Amino acid sequence: MKTIFLERLFHRQKKCISIRFEKPWDSELVQLIRVLPERHWSNNHKCWYMENTPLNVSRIKEAFADVAHVDTSKLYHVDPVIRSKTDPANVNRERGFTTMIARDDAGIQKYIYYLRDRRYSERTINTYVKAMRVFLSYHHATPANEITQEQIVEFNNRYIIARRLSASFQNQVINAIKLYYHVVHNRNLKPELIKRPKSPKKLPNVLSMDEVAAILK
Repeated sequence: MKTIFLERLFHRQKKCISIRFEKPWDSELVQLIRVLPERHWSNNHKCWYMENTPLNVSRIKEAFADVAHVDTSKLYHVDPVIRSKTDPANVNRERGFTTMIARDDAGIQKYIYYLRDRRYSERTINTYVKAMRVFLSYHHATPANEITQEQIVEFNNRYIIARRLSASFQNQVINAIKLYYHVVHNRNLKPELIKRPKSPKKLPNVLSMDEVAAILK
């Protein structure tokens, strides 16, 4: 039996379902999908899509029931907390957040849709989502849309700096926070006001008097 893959898609500022076939132009499946109401083709994503609603999921399953298996594993999959592979020394320090209650799950999902829609790499998406989950878990007592600039500074001082986490992790969090609040909550927080770590400057090698004399000979 053929397989149809459904996956979450954020397209044109809407939550949608992408519909993909094993063979993109399978004539039998294309003919069936054209019967569905409100289905569209996306040239950008190279797939069919519909608005993400329970009714449309049921419609898709019903339309293809006799000819294909409808795989919804990615449609309902919850993205795990991704740990940074570039900072293995930090993994144990951040592990405490994995048991905390997830915050602003709907906002995180919208964030993922946005990043994928803008064609961010999966590596960048995983890094930004992981950074936001750490940040939101730290301020778990405050609703995500009520986080203040001062709380960003507090997180920087009491979590990142206090735990001696890397400069790269700090920059990832700052970039992730700025974009997250712009996309999800339409707020322009200014985490860039936090003093970012500077890359260490290497001192030039200084030759001894004997080495200089040897070169000049």
